[in-house]
Amino acid sequence: MAIKIKKVAVIGTGVIGTGWIIRLLAHGIKVWAYDINIKQKTTLPNKQLMSAFYLNELILSLLTTTDPYPELFDCYALTIDKLSDVDCSEAVLRTFEINLLSQIGYAINFQTEAMSSNDIDTEQVYRFVVEEGFIRSNTKNPHHSFIKGSIIKAIERGDYSTSKVLKAAKGITRKSIKYHLSGKELNTKKVFRSINKYN
Repeated sequence: MAIKIKKVAVIGTGVIGTGWIIRLLAHGIKVWAYDINIKQKTTLPNKQLMSAFYLNELILSLLTTTDPYPELFDCYALTIDKLSDVDCSEAVLRTFEINLLSQIGYAINFQTEAMSSNDIDTEQVYRFVVEEGFIRSNTKNPHHSFIKGSIIKAIERGDYSTSKVLKAAKGITRKSIKYHLSGKELNTKKVFRSINKYN
């Protein structure tokens, strides 16, 4: 009789261990990950492990091994700690993505309009264009992809208290990251889709 495996503990989160973790999660198996080489251990809930793998892949995809970004890796460690304490990772991930883009030279300007010194107007609507910024729209019937100035300013403050702000922030960072990865899809995105088949 075949035994159905529901839970697995993985000891070691290096290249091989991480590979097994992603494969197990993709097949709907719960995973506990441990690494004896980590001095200060942070235990992540099962549902946040993929978020942590996403952060790892993002860093490896956008940086080279010789890039010195000590502040970024301090931010990474803080982000991992935060993931262990939250039910929803969206706000934590958006904060890290914006910080990462800023530190590697791809900062998103949430303060002024594109090609202008005018402040973002909270009553206006904008469209986001990577490498240009937020372009004011004069249309009276804005498309769903347009973003209100008040939402842009909320993202700048790190205020993700509403679903509209979270959704807009995700769209902005995804668009920017995709552009700077030259359209390459991250493997963790594919795994996310595989996991959703089993949920």
